[in-house]
Amino acid sequence: MTKTISLVKLAGALALGLFLSNAAQAGLITGLVAFSGSVTLGDNGVADANLATVNEALNYAGVTVGYGTQTGAFASLTDGQAVTMANPWFFNDSTPITNFWKVGNFSFDLSYSNVITQTGSFLNVTGFGTLHDTADGYDATNGIWSFTIPSSGFGTAHFTFASSTSAIPDGGTTVMLLGVGLLGIQVALSRRKKR
Repeated sequence: MTKTISLVKLAGALALGLFLSNAAQAGLITGLVAFSGSVTLGDNGVADANLATVNEALNYAGVTVGYGTQTGAFASLTDGQAVTMANPWFFNDSTPITNFWKVGNFSFDLSYSNVITQTGSFLNVTGFGTLHDTADGYDATNGIWSFTIPSSGFGTAHFTFASSTSAIPDGGTTVMLLGVGLLGIQVALSRRKKR
């Protein structure tokens, strides 16, 4: 009878551990948000309007949240809300930039970015990094975004920027707790056999 009660206690403790582990996770930032505005492009620090040769964004103006583009966690952002962008930013770069963009309670730390398409009439850069939330309790979340310019003016271009995230299944915590649980059951069964 004592051995049965010990196994029941062990199983109960493991179930409580799993519950507390899941309850501690606030959740990942999911959804979509788009920005638009003007950007002065450059080629190694010199303003340049030729999309085929530019390699950086020197500075931004009038960057706002696009109208009706907010979904998921970003639904709290309002149409036309001001966005702060870090500058300068080199397109093909692996230098991290903290607070690459900030809007409302969300910010994005850039890990690296790559030019996907670059011609005289189109530029597309994709970046990867981590989204953060300061108000709604979301966990830091890996995210991806795309920066596109369909054509360039004289030194200043209009761009769109879309950030998208989706939940990645949590394998680490669950697998770890499952392993600890199985180990605990195995130890309990081993003790039972020795007696």
